Amino acid sequence: MVVQVIVAEPDRPDALTAEITGGTVSAEWNDAGAAGGFGAESYSRYLTSILQNAIEGNDKLNHLAFNAQVTAWVDGNRRLHVRLLQSSGDPKIDDNIVAAAQQLPTLDEEPPGALQFRLAIHSKRPA
Repeated sequence: MVVQVIVAEPDRPDALTAEITGGTVSAEWNDAGAAGGFGAESYSRYLTSILQNAIEGNDKLNHLAFNAQVTAWVDGNRRLHVRLLQSSGDPKIDDNIVAAAQQLPTLDEEPPGALQFRLAIHSKRPA
């Protein structure tokens, strides 16, 4: 499974692109000054890993091939929320993506500010 994450800060769209393939993360800032310390880059890696694990661990999703896009944010109680931006083309898959995020326990880390994350999820069937 490959999960591509595009982090969008308020008034700073497309600040970071990160990609996870098989647990390996690579990230590249489009604007090097977009964050500092434990900022959006580090948090996007954390959040991408959490969401990838949730999808890979979901028996209703982990054997399917699909593409979808969501907006994700973490509330003050460190709960992940997602809203579908682009359907996978299958309402059941879409519902299961949202459910996988909603079923996550409280996240260990708070986001570095009021960030929203646009997530492009690309899933391939296991070989």
